[in-house]
Amino acid sequence: MKFRHCIAAPCSFASSSVGDSEMLATVACKLTCRIGERGVLVPVALDQAWPLLNEPSELLGVTLQPDVDFRRPDVDVLVVGPAVTPGGKPARAMKVQIECGQLKWEAAVFGDRVWIVDEQGVRASEAEEFTTMPLTPERAYGGASSFGGMALMDGMNPAGRGYVAEKAVAGGTKLPNVERVGELVRTWEDRPSPISTGRFMGGAMGFTSSGPLSVQELGKPERICDMAERFMQAGLQSSPLELTCPAKKLGAELLLRGFEAGGDLRWKLPPVRANYPAVIGEAWGPVAHVAVGALRSAFPLAISRIVALPSHRVLCLTYSTSFRWMFEREQAERSCGLVWHGAWTLDPWADRAEIAAIDARARAADRAAEYGRGSAAGQGVLP
Repeated sequence: MKFRHCIAAPCSFASSSVGDSEMLATVACKLTCRIGERGVLVPVALDQAWPLLNEPSELLGVTLQPDVDFRRPDVDVLVVGPAVTPGGKPARAMKVQIECGQLKWEAAVFGDRVWIVDEQGVRASEAEEFTTMPLTPERAYGGASSFGGMALMDGMNPAGRGYVAEKAVAGGTKLPNVERVGELVRTWEDRPSPISTGRFMGGAMGFTSSGPLSVQELGKPERICDMAERFMQAGLQSSPLELTCPAKKLGAELLLRGFEAGGDLRWKLPPVRANYPAVIGEAWGPVAHVAVGALRSAFPLAISRIVALPSHRVLCLTYSTSFRWMFEREQAERSCGLVWHGAWTLDPWADRAEIAAIDARARAADRAAEYGRGSAAGQGVLP
């Protein structure tokens, strides 16, 4: 199948057979946006846009899975950056929150601490002051310890800190900096579920230490299929499962609390799915127009990943869709054209005059960039 696009953003098309005569294709485009006035998302120039990922990549300690993957069921909401204290003033503890529609995530953040062993027993030292703190798995509960001289690893998060196998080795062990609000570490014997904005590589990929999503509960014979499904999903998502959300449950705003010294960040999100065919208002968003023989169809793309960089005020949105078709040798035409319908802005409900101005500038940059590359993508709307 031939693929063309006329969007000034990284686009990708991948197809494979799923049977003797059936084909599956996934189309994606990635929009890199700066946060403008009043929270309007303005796409950056093509030469500044983030590329679409075709293989796992690392960004500031966060592993990103490929953008084009039809198997990923939910939307990743990745926030890349440390916790930042209010006003940038030193603090010993704070909270961070991420909210987007149904997704609600919260963690407690502490300065560096260690276990102290003295005549009073085992206790945590006072937290040191900090102004920024990474929220990666290395700062969450877990890590390595020993028991009777034998090395042991925490199965939930081997990369973390705070795990103590026996009292004799507790002294000097670092406590986690990022903790689950309802499961704060009180004693060296506590085994809380780790929490992080980054993806875990141990059991915490898809499970908690206790409750209905624990290994003990999901390992019961009647729930073994649930365990397999959850572990498979955890392997496909780029963010922890707590930071994933069904596309239909995403909200119109991304709230980030505790990620900037100036206070809360509230970023407007565009519609989750392209408005095509237009039921209400104007047609808007990326749409794949597909031709197979005499058949024609259009597949609106929907958000499949959100990556936020609070310190840079940048938001990356991956839109994607998948479709299938029956392959026949006598088909004269098999093509897919990716088109952006409507204004070239990611806030279709913004002020119309502002949209027109942004649209004009972006389309001019679009044409210049595409013709400058000698691409056919800038030579009109498809199909």
